[in-house]
Amino acid sequence: QVGIKAPIFFYDHHLCHTATAYVGGGKNEALVVTLDGEGDTQSGTVSVCRNGNIQKIASLKDKDSIGWLYSAVTTHCGFKAGRHEGKITGLAAYGDPKPGWEILKHEIVIKNGLIRFPRNSWWSMLLVRIKAKLGISKYAVNHWHSIVNDLSHLGHKNMAAAVQFALEERVTEFINYWVTKTGI
Repeated sequence: QVGIKAPIFFYDHHLCHTATAYVGGGKNEALVVTLDGEGDTQSGTVSVCRNGNIQKIASLKDKDSIGWLYSAVTTHCGFKAGRHEGKITGLAAYGDPKPGWEILKHEIVIKNGLIRFPRNSWWSMLLVRIKAKLGISKYAVNHWHSIVNDLSHLGHKNMAAAVQFALEERVTEFINYWVTKTGI
């Protein structure tokens, strides 16, 4: 009915992912890692969940989003970012990741337990946000575009394979860091 007042609650994007994984996992203690394109200016979090409590111990800024890199490749290959990344995952099975990995291993690094893109800066991220506010797609104009250009000579299959391999390698390294650090 019109005129009914109900409270509205806002919850942090990655906290919702974390809580869902923790509660759904059925364990009393868990290390929960979230990674996606972006939510509430973060592209990922690391949380220790114990006895029904969630303690975030690290977060990744949106400027260091592996998801956005994946979306940039999706756009480059002619698909829709935020919708067709699964096509890139499938395409990756047909390519050779080695030549692209030689480029990407320097572009995606784990530093102090966080995923970093050394080429990114606060200035390039500010430009991405301004362009997004102006209605220009952030996937088409962001700083990942230059990384994708460095891979474009490989062709779509090899580019997809390289990005998928890089994602798997760096995310595994990232998670291993936190498993070792927390013992969980």
